[in-house]
Order: sequence, then C-alpha cells, then structure tokens
Amino acid sequence: MINRIGQQLGNYKLIAILGQGGFAEVYLGEHLHLNSNAAIKVLKQQCTPAEARLFLDEARTMSRLRHPHIVRILDYALDITNTPYLVMDYAIGGTFRQRYPGSICLAADSVLLYVKQTASALDYMHQGNLVHQDVKPENLLLDDQDNILLSDFGIAFTTQQPGLPPAFGTIDYMAPEQIVHQTCAASDQYALGIVVYEWLCGCRPFIGATRQEIADKQINLPPVPPRSIVPGISPEVEEVVLRALAKDSRDRFVSVVAFADAFEMACNAIKPTSSAPTTQFHMQPGMQATLPAQAQVLVPTQPGVPLTKPAQVQGVAQTQPSVAPTIPAGGWFSTQPGIPPTMPGALPLPVVRGKQGDVVEIYTGHSDFFVRSLSWSLDGRRVASGGDDQTVQIWNPMTGENHLTYLGHTDQVRAIMWAPTGQRLVSACANQEFRVWDGTTGQDITIYHGHTGKAVQLGLACSVGWSWDSQWIVSGSADWTAQVWNADTGDHFVTYSGHQGDVQAVAWSRDGKQIATASYDRSVRIWDVASGTTTLTYNLHTKPVWALAWSLDSNRIASAGDDQTVQLWDTSTGEQGNVRIYRFHAKRVRALAWSLDGSRLASAGLDQTVQIWNVDTGEHIYTYRGHKGGINALAWSPDGMYLASASDDQTVHIWQTQ
Repeated sequence: MINRIGQQLGNYKLIAILGQGGFAEVYLGEHLHLNSNAAIKVLKQQCTPAEARLFLDEARTMSRLRHPHIVRILDYALDITNTPYLVMDYAIGGTFRQRYPGSICLAADSVLLYVKQTASALDYMHQGNLVHQDVKPENLLLDDQDNILLSDFGIAFTTQQPGLPPAFGTIDYMAPEQIVHQTCAASDQYALGIVVYEWLCGCRPFIGATRQEIADKQINLPPVPPRSIVPGISPEVEEVVLRALAKDSRDRFVSVVAFADAFEMACNAIKPTSSAPTTQFHMQPGMQATLPAQAQVLVPTQPGVPLTKPAQVQGVAQTQPSVAPTIPAGGWFSTQPGIPPTMPGALPLPVVRGKQGDVVEIYTGHSDFFVRSLSWSLDGRRVASGGDDQTVQIWNPMTGENHLTYLGHTDQVRAIMWAPTGQRLVSACANQEFRVWDGTTGQDITIYHGHTGKAVQLGLACSVGWSWDSQWIVSGSADWTAQVWNADTGDHFVTYSGHQGDVQAVAWSRDGKQIATASYDRSVRIWDVASGTTTLTYNLHTKPVWALAWSLDSNRIASAGDDQTVQLWDTSTGEQGNVRIYRFHAKRVRALAWSLDGSRLASAGLDQTVQIWNVDTGEHIYTYRGHKGGINALAWSPDGMYLASASDDQTVHIWQTQ
C-alpha cells in the first residue's frame, strides 16, 4: 500500500486512511477551500487508456444516482499517474462491518430499518437497469443518523449492455446465477438475503476454505435453517430469509422491495419467546447450534445462596418475577448543559494517523475519584466508565464529550458492560447491587439483588457476556458464587458455587455453553451453564486471580492476578496442556482485554503500565506508560486501533495501539 496521506487529489488533501480492500484504498479528504470532508477512493494501480475510458464512463453513470440511501459521487478523475480516484460523500458512521465486527447475532426487528433502506436503494438501481453485484456489510455505510448508505458501485453493470457481464462480487454473498455469469436484479436480493442471514445468525450460510468450495456450496447446497442456529428467530422470519436465498432466481421475491416488505411483515408477526435461557448465544462461523433441554436446572447448594429468592427445593432453582425499580422524578440520569439525554448517531471523526502510543483523549469526568471499570460499545461511538464517585459516565472516546451521567448507584461502581445490542448496560457497585439500564436515556430496566457478598465484580466480555438477544447476564461476587439471571426481569436461573473465595472475574465462552470464573482462591474454573457443574479447574496461579479473558474461538483463556503473571492456556486441557506464562509486570495484574481480531492481548495493573503482546508467539509488542496510578480496567475499540485504560489517577486514557 502506498501511503498517500498528505497528498492532494483535485481540491482535496488526503488526511487519514479510512480503509483498504483488494483493489482500492479509501482516504479521508479535506477540501482545500471549503474545509469540508469527503471520502476519496483511490485505485491501487494505474490504468491503460482503455481502462481509463471504462472507469470514466462507469463513474459518470454512478454519479447520476440520486437516492437518500446511496452514497453520492461528487467527483471523479485520473491523477497525473493515470490512477483513477472517486470523491464521495463521507459516511461518518463507517461501515456496518465496523459497527459489528464479530459474529454477533442481531434481533430481526433491530435490523428491519437497515433492510428496508438497503432494499430501497437497490430497487432504485434496478429501476434504472443497474445491478450492484457486491452487496455486503462492508459496502453498507452509516451516516450521522445511522441511516444506510449503499456504496462501492465500481462493479455495478447495466443489464441492457450486450454480452454476459463478468462474475464480479464477493463469493460469500454471490448468487448461484451470478457465479455462472447470469447476473440479474434478483442476484442483489440474494446477496441481501445472505447479509440478513448473517445479521440474524452471526454467521454466513456457506463457509469454505477456498473460493471454489464456497461457490460449489452456493450453487448446490441449501442453507442451514436460521432457527437451527438461533432458536429465537421466528418461523415467519426464517421463511422470508430462505425464500430470498432460493437457488433459482425465479423462486425469490418478485423484487428486492417485496423481500423487505415481507421481512417487515414477518417481524411484526413475532411473538414473545420463552424466558428460559438457551446455552447458545453467539455462533462461530459455520457452527450449528445444539441446544439441551431447558427443564429444571440443578444448582449446587451451600450457605450464602440468596435468601431473598424462593426456597430451593431439592437443589432446583426456582424463579419469580423481579420487582420493577422505582425511579425518582426525572430518572436516574443527568446530562451536561445543552446536551440532550440521547446518544448522537455519529461516530467520531477519524484521527490523523500517528504513532503507537499517541494519546487521543484523556477523560477526567471522574475528578478526584478512582476509575474502576470501563466498557467500549460495539458501535465504537461510546465509552462507559465508572468509579468511586458512584457514577457511570458515557462519553465520546475521541473528544471526551460527556453525553450522560448515570446516578442510580449508591456505592463505588466496580463493573460495567454494554449489551451486544449497544443500547443497554449492566453495572454493579460494591453493595452487591446490579442495575440494567438504558444507555440512551438512563432509565432503569432491572435491579438484581441476588448476591449476598460485599464487593461485587462483573466480567462480561462485550461479545460473550450476553445472550444473542441481550437477555441473560452472569455476575460474580464476594459471596463465592456466580449467578446467571434474566436482564429483563431479574429472574434467577442458575447459581455456581464451586469456589472457596470471592469470585473476582467472569467471562462467557463464545459458543455460550460455558462460563469461566476467577477467584481469590487462586483458581479459574470453567463450568457448564445448563447444569452449573464444573468441567475444568485451572490451578497454576500462586496467588489470587483478578482478571480473565476468553478468546473469541472459545479455545483459550488468559488469566492474571497477584502473582504478577498473565497465563494463557487451553480450555480443553487446562494446566495439563500448552500453557504460556507472561512475566513482564512488576506488580499485581488487574485487567485483561483481548482484541476482537484475536491476535493481541492487553494486560495492565498496579505497575502503572499497559502491555500489549502477541497471543500466538508471546512476543511483547508495546508498553504504554502514560498513567500515574494503578490501572484497573481495559477496553479495546471495535476496530482494534485504540485502547481505553482506566486508572487510580482518576482518568481514562484513549491511546493508539497501532
């Protein structure tokens, strides 16, 4: 890749890289005279005269498209080296893939608007005899109001042009007829159907090691029914998605808009599902869910199990509806003067690329109080931090602008985590009170009092701690237990009582079947969600364990604590298998965070450093030394470019990791 930052193309100066693909790079450009921003897409290679003419003809066609959900092309040209570039509207929200980078399942009604907006844009193209050919999350941009903007028309073709068009596109989303050079408007409907399938199930229907293997499956194999992966999907929604994925284009909906309308009707037909939790929450690509029966769940009994719940008869967990919280007039939140109590839709502007360790923002909203907990929302727009001032504060990680301060807690806030949907948070304070609340309004949803210990800890990794519909939470406490409960009602589901000390960290496996808990008793235990029974105990730590992080593939756990080590080990073999021990911290390690791409682990603690290292090789990558106090919490940005670190120095630092 040629670094073009600082170069000028037309009237624009390239000031930051936004992304790159196989054929082009996209830069953030600033107009020399208007001080406005645009996205500049630059091809990676020069053109022949014939290719240049074709590019200009296609760009001219695309520039005539005018639709509220299609990215506008503002200009196009060849630079002095005959390299083509396009000037487009800058979509401040980034791509849908950046918004949800992992294999995260989304509820049907939460993606309905995106489906309808994308379908409207595609239908507009189809009415003009154009087919997009490359509908995928990377080409669905988001504006400052979270509206879809369809992009990347470099491979769109006119259905009226003579001859068969080449099979452009991305094989994972390519219709069978498109693979064999018979592309039509219904091919875009198929691709959108794959996108919807991926949104709902957390994986694409056809996975393979090679392009040819995926192509063969697209042509010959039926997709796995979505309900076999995520049982909570309604039969009506499943039927609509599978029809859009029909192998014969004539068997799909008559138009892409008809597909979106049918999807809307199916969403409106959804009935409330059972409140019993499943053990499959986030699917790895290509996995098919196998769900155990959800009858009575056995719970180990011992002193300390909450007395506020109904009696546990013969070890069977009983449930009751949680009591609705009483909210004072005006709610539990406050906002900065002049800022409405709603989250802005825009992602922060990209920061000009600097060097590793550069500080983007230092947040000081918890003035004169230690910052104990931290969570970065999956959409990348918000950081939530909590501490000894008994508040949770939500703010912009690029500017430090405070959007909301939650005042519901009456003790030190020890833990926070955003739900996968990004709208709700769960937070816990030292008086063993858990609160689930709306991150846009500050309104309480559920208050859970199931723990009897003193100092509550909560360790919900953002992509694994909640069920696919953000319904279930696991929490750990000084009562030596970890408990699973319903985020909407507070109903208790299962209690794990295997530890002989405070449970100081918890994490849910990616596949949703197991939970790991770390304890003051120096052990890390893995246990089965459905039965509450221990499946593995890890005992190589010589002192209390304070932090743990589960890899996204569910195969490895990192744990750390008072013995000043970070230990990386296999979840299937524990201490009997391959164990890597990282020994570069000088004091207690309090926090761990695994990057979403799975390649890096960040660790921090009382030695006031954050250390990043390669999980596959154990190689040290970087040490950040910007704090003046012990570090209590870490959180990666979804794109892996930035890390947030919270400290006893009363600040949260946002700094660059690459």
